[in-house]
Amino acid sequence: MCCLKAIIAGTFIIGSYCAFCLEYGPNSSNQHTYDKTKEMAFDFYNWAPETGLLSDAELVYRLTSRDFKKSSPAAVEVVRRGDRLFEQLFALSSDQRYFTGRSLMDPTANMLLPVPLEGFEIPKSKRNWVITVEVAALYLISAIYHNDIHFARVPLLYPENPRSRLHGDAKSDKPGNTEERVERAHKAIDAWIQAWRKYGLDALRSQGHHPLSGSNLRWY
Repeated sequence: MCCLKAIIAGTFIIGSYCAFCLEYGPNSSNQHTYDKTKEMAFDFYNWAPETGLLSDAELVYRLTSRDFKKSSPAAVEVVRRGDRLFEQLFALSSDQRYFTGRSLMDPTANMLLPVPLEGFEIPKSKRNWVITVEVAALYLISAIYHNDIHFARVPLLYPENPRSRLHGDAKSDKPGNTEERVERAHKAIDAWIQAWRKYGLDALRSQGHHPLSGSNLRWY
């Protein structure tokens, strides 16, 4: 049986169940095994008891670590601590370094995300799939709003109302963190944080006013 794991293969991180997914996928007769294995795999990459002892500033700083064993559990702890970290997370929104963590990607997503490695060139078609610290921080703000680090499959921006449904423009509707989309997300979340300061998180949740509201974007 192939256990769920995230591995580096060339320049890609594989976030999937491998062959395990085919036999033990969602809605299968082995649903309990599927759920339990997902939980075990997630814990494997994010178990770090000392993370809970860090100050808020130290915790957010760990998101920038070059060691995924530090950045992965830091992201999980960020969501646990909640909205008090919004402003510190937003302060990372100019950080273009690659986010090394593995915990933002739903282990069941069955997708490949590129990993920048020295000596390897990321294919042009996948360059917008690189998760930067900026994107990770913006995604975590949404994750705190949803109270679920895996509320989306992967931290890739995607049109909320794809034009391809009306105009057949499927190419422009592919998920990806283009410069234009990240800028739109940044502006939307900046405005949303101002509303959060004024009304609080519970009020915004009750209104369905999420961090990307008004941007015509969602997390894929």
